[in-house]
Amino acid sequence: MKFFFISLNLLMLVSLAAQNRVNQASWQQRVDCEIDVQLHPETKTLSAFIQFHYYNHSPDTLNSIWMHVWPNAYKNNKTAFARQQLQNGKTDFHFSHENEKGDISGFSFMSQGEMMKWQSHPEHIDIIELKLNSPLLPGADLIINTPFLVKLPKIFSRSGYKDSFFSVTQWYPKPAVYDINGWNAMPYLDQGEFYSEFGDYRVNISVPKSYMLASTGHVIEEKDTLLYPAVSAVRYTYTENNIHDFAWFAAKDFTLKTRTINIGNNSVKIAVYSSGKIKNISKYEPIYYLEKGVREYSKRVGNYPYKTCTVVIGPLLAGGGMEYPTITICSSADSSTIVHEVGHNWFYGILATNERKFPWMDESINTFFEQLISGKFKPDPSFFKRIRNRQWLDEYIDHLLYLFSARQGKSQPLNLPSEEFTRLNYGSVVYAKGPLLFAYLKQQLGDSVFSACVKAYYKEWQFKHPLPKDMQYSFERSSSMNLDWFFTDLLKENNQVDIVKTRHGFKVKGSQKLDSFLRKRDFANANPYGFLPEKNYANNVRNKKLISIAFPFSLPKHNASVPVNLTPIIGFNYYDKFYVGALLFNRSVFRNKLEYTLMPAYSFTTKSMVGYGQLNGLFLSHGRHLYKVEGGLQGHSFGTMIGGQLNQYYRLNPYIKFHFKHKGRISETIDKQLLLNFYHTGLTRDYNVYRDTNNNIYNVKLPAPYFFNYYKLTYSIENKHPVNAYGVKLNGEYGYNYKFNPGANTYLKTWMNAFYKYTFAPKNKFFKTELFAGIFLQKKGYIGMQQFYLSGNTGKQDYLYNEAMFGRNEDIFNNNNLIGRQLINANGNMRNLLPVGGSDKWMLGLANEVSLPGIIPLRIYVDLGYFSSPTNVNNVTVYGPAELYTTAGILLSLFNNNLEIFVPFYKSKQFHQFNQVNTSFANSIGFKLHLNKLNPFKQIDDFKSF
Repeated sequence: MKFFFISLNLLMLVSLAAQNRVNQASWQQRVDCEIDVQLHPETKTLSAFIQFHYYNHSPDTLNSIWMHVWPNAYKNNKTAFARQQLQNGKTDFHFSHENEKGDISGFSFMSQGEMMKWQSHPEHIDIIELKLNSPLLPGADLIINTPFLVKLPKIFSRSGYKDSFFSVTQWYPKPAVYDINGWNAMPYLDQGEFYSEFGDYRVNISVPKSYMLASTGHVIEEKDTLLYPAVSAVRYTYTENNIHDFAWFAAKDFTLKTRTINIGNNSVKIAVYSSGKIKNISKYEPIYYLEKGVREYSKRVGNYPYKTCTVVIGPLLAGGGMEYPTITICSSADSSTIVHEVGHNWFYGILATNERKFPWMDESINTFFEQLISGKFKPDPSFFKRIRNRQWLDEYIDHLLYLFSARQGKSQPLNLPSEEFTRLNYGSVVYAKGPLLFAYLKQQLGDSVFSACVKAYYKEWQFKHPLPKDMQYSFERSSSMNLDWFFTDLLKENNQVDIVKTRHGFKVKGSQKLDSFLRKRDFANANPYGFLPEKNYANNVRNKKLISIAFPFSLPKHNASVPVNLTPIIGFNYYDKFYVGALLFNRSVFRNKLEYTLMPAYSFTTKSMVGYGQLNGLFLSHGRHLYKVEGGLQGHSFGTMIGGQLNQYYRLNPYIKFHFKHKGRISETIDKQLLLNFYHTGLTRDYNVYRDTNNNIYNVKLPAPYFFNYYKLTYSIENKHPVNAYGVKLNGEYGYNYKFNPGANTYLKTWMNAFYKYTFAPKNKFFKTELFAGIFLQKKGYIGMQQFYLSGNTGKQDYLYNEAMFGRNEDIFNNNNLIGRQLINANGNMRNLLPVGGSDKWMLGLANEVSLPGIIPLRIYVDLGYFSSPTNVNNVTVYGPAELYTTAGILLSLFNNNLEIFVPFYKSKQFHQFNQVNTSFANSIGFKLHLNKLNPFKQIDDFKSF
């Protein structure tokens, strides 16, 4: 065993050292397979026997064969597949029952009548190493066989069952590819596809007579048989040559439509098997799209070489479709899905690139051809004109997907292994940016040259597993051009490209090689149709307008210096009542370097202007640890109530925020930030206005506590894992009085907020605990609103004016209206409307909640606080003994946790003093309304792909 780990480590080192080899060898290994398999629907199992003939065409002597046993990916929650599911926000497999999981077992490998030893990979149970009884020399071959049993899982990804439908994919022990980079053993993943050796297949499949069968290859024999225990069945024999995988599907409710078409000199039987209710079906039947795909790809890439091409429409949870040699499964019957999945027969099936390591070599170029066939990449001179309607959004959705990720600073290079992409970027980079780049390559090469490149590449490398440099050299030979600008700059680098119109032409920022290439060509516009995904289209034309106004919420013109989105607004709060105004902004679904949001409004009740404004600058970094910096100035002013009279508060807030990568990588689940804020807050009017006996008005000036400056530093890290989520936020704050007696009232405090959330059942059933711990390091003068509080009973505890509230200073003692029952997050985060004194010394808080069973989102909460409350005795602050405060109750969460209604059923003794004032049980019911979360720009910025 010790030797095994040493040899494994050496093997991994050799493999890593060879990763830079991106030219494929002239030799290819080969694996011919014969399989007998029986489906047992009642037990959701397969019993099978496989014999494979392995040909070592490499120049190396092999002492073992690494094998994929991918059904074991569904065996437990520790596999790479299970971990990736959680990483991508999917919890259905994690919470599945044991009988819904799957595995593969029963191996008894033999060769030449001798037993063979095998052992599992030390990390991945869906990979094994099969030890050869004697070395397999270059040019030699070996026959190996074994029985095996498969327990099919419920469909969580590609393989498994749903009701009477069976998807049998990645189901048999299969040798990993051995190529110029060595062994390519890889665990099964949902995001990330496959790489397998070519060979000839002959597979016997026995299913009960009540089932229909759709399979890779073509049927050469059907025979009646029996399954244990005495179930009448049919044994189908399928065969196909030069394929690298074999998949089949069985269902009781298949409907079948077939057609025979001619592709060159080849007669191809096409078929569509439909199970269940077909989604997204239009006036054309799916077989029409299947025929269209086969004909168009054959014309544009190269002739289809097999005898059959089949589409199965059925359940799938790994994207809209999944391809296998000669057969594909689609979850819907729309044209794009079927044409796309059929197209994979060329790039995944016939060329068989290593999609796990280079997904763009299949997914990106195939998506390009699918969209080209649909008519998407036609020259469109109107691209840089106003873009404002749903048709534009549909046509250019790929531009928006890429720009959304890129302008957030979260884009990744296209030339990455599939598992290294975030889920968002797997779509926005591989499926959106990649096809656009191939459209741009086609535009630069010209239609005829591009077509010749593709066909020559396909003809040269079919059935040979090309690597990236093989594709580049093939295209360069056919075009007689150096294409480093495409294969190196655009595919491998993550620099955001920007074509800038200059006085004498243009300049390409972000790609020197592309700039050099384009300058050798005679172009009036280097990106006339927008096929090259740029970070900024506004500078592609010289004759720009100063301003363009889009009304309401349509996308602005690209040729305007100052784009403006304008929409009317109407708002309400308890003091300003209804106010009307306008919202002006230059944000859309993607970020800009300089952003503004202005919302001036007028209150007819207070006869004053209210509103909000923000100016934000955005800098994207390609550093190792930092990926985005933003900063700017934010301010707002609305009505409030002070001393029983209407007033108006204001806040000015310069800030700068640093966004960090997690261990050098962009992550969708880990968020790390450092935020520096300065706040200046105050009130616009005097504190009180009085009338004397002669009805003369005189003012009482505001006391010092209502005018403060604050410096606040916050470092936060949050893991948004769908099962084990946690976060820590460290805060430091220095505040001082600004308008009256500067420096008379000052403080320095620090505190920590931490949470842990464990989701223990589907449908967001969880336990969550939040810890607060804070201490004042310095204080001088009056510290009131800035103390630590167990709960935010009113807006008084929101002295930074961070929270959006309907009635900022209303509470249950001033009136009985609903607005006075809004609680805000403050320090201890206790859910109780009854106030207790704060602390200007230290405080601890612990807020806990746990979901109750059932479909109604009810939770039990138990909140605790511990601190010493200060009192004033003869103008001297005296601290009593520390006490434990406790509340508990039932909480109802609605609208994705944006509204939480809490009903307390227990309060500790410290709250009993309020019983004389608040005797009604109904008056103890309160709510939290997280209005800040409804900001559409915040929702865009916080968007996750799960």
